[in-house]
Amino acid sequence: MKKIWNVIVFSFIGFFLLAGCSMETETDNTIEEDGITVVDVLDRKVEIKGPVEQVYYGFYYENLLAVGGADVFKKVKATSLYDTEGYFLSLSELYREYVAGYDDMLDVGSTLQDNFDVEKLLEMDLDVVILGAYQYDMLGDTVSVIENAGIPVVAIDYTTGSLELQIESTSILGELFGTEDRAQGLIDQYQSNYQDIESRLANVTNSPKIFAEFQTTISSYKDIGTSAVEGNFFGDYLKLSAGNNIMNGFGTDSENTSIEPEYLLEANPDYLVFVGGESSNGEKDGVVVGHDVTEKELTDSTATILSNRPGWSELSAVENNDIYVIDDAVARTLADYTIVQYLAKVMHPEQMKDIDPLESLEQYYHEYLPGLPFEGTFFYKLHAEDIQ
Repeated sequence: MKKIWNVIVFSFIGFFLLAGCSMETETDNTIEEDGITVVDVLDRKVEIKGPVEQVYYGFYYENLLAVGGADVFKKVKATSLYDTEGYFLSLSELYREYVAGYDDMLDVGSTLQDNFDVEKLLEMDLDVVILGAYQYDMLGDTVSVIENAGIPVVAIDYTTGSLELQIESTSILGELFGTEDRAQGLIDQYQSNYQDIESRLANVTNSPKIFAEFQTTISSYKDIGTSAVEGNFFGDYLKLSAGNNIMNGFGTDSENTSIEPEYLLEANPDYLVFVGGESSNGEKDGVVVGHDVTEKELTDSTATILSNRPGWSELSAVENNDIYVIDDAVARTLADYTIVQYLAKVMHPEQMKDIDPLESLEQYYHEYLPGLPFEGTFFYKLHAEDIQ
């Protein structure tokens, strides 16, 4: 497998990095003898009676495993399988094989497919329902139905990509599952890695143009997938790696949106990044990357991109073979600093010359996910002939 800011003032990252371990002392979450009180990412004070032994947990499986430890899924009685299995099939199969309790979870449907079955959920004797903020928003009034049935609801958020929310969500999970020290260790490591990246790039004066496309959102290469502006997680990755995200001139909404082909060709990015995964629908186009995916399987999946996208062969990124692939499953995790390491190394190799992002990711797995084999393709450099 191949191993592969303009000065930017990272005011929003600096606050949290300087805060360091103080995040632990500033939390409003408390553990009482008769239960737990947390303040979730939506600033809602939630009280949970007694120890947490039976939960609904819908997404961000890897983060739960890292924070809660090898047996934490034995406490997850219900979930929304599609949110992971619909986009990261090999990773899901890995969980099924290696994670105790994963195969015993009841699937209650997904907000992403508009088939979340709240009645099935309420039939279960749950201590708490842990929702991603996106699920909380999509469920709307249904959240009140769950709470009125006597089941507390806690919202976490690893999707927005804000360091504050990553840290806050991790602290909440540590409180809920009684693994506060493990959670704090993850937070300390997370902050330290981002601080290192910021320090290395502090004096960079060039920000090359870069475009990142989510391949997980397309059915055909004739369509361009969605992309993120600054303020949305992958858009922030591009900023933190000292890149000039061309989407910032096209989209102003914090939500992902698809770029117009004419705008992309005129912007002419220096670097192209395909954010891929492995859909449960094998008939779809899209870059295949991730656990148990070989380099050949990856390049086989990219073979017809240029033939379906007029003008792309003249892009500077294509002419210079500056085309890169990143596994979408690494995003939204407590190892997402490896994505920023990778992007920074691609654009600013001198500042990152002694950093190996793949090695960093493997080290994270060995330390926090030791039960999962680290096999597959997670970062990859393509050449123009690979995407003809």
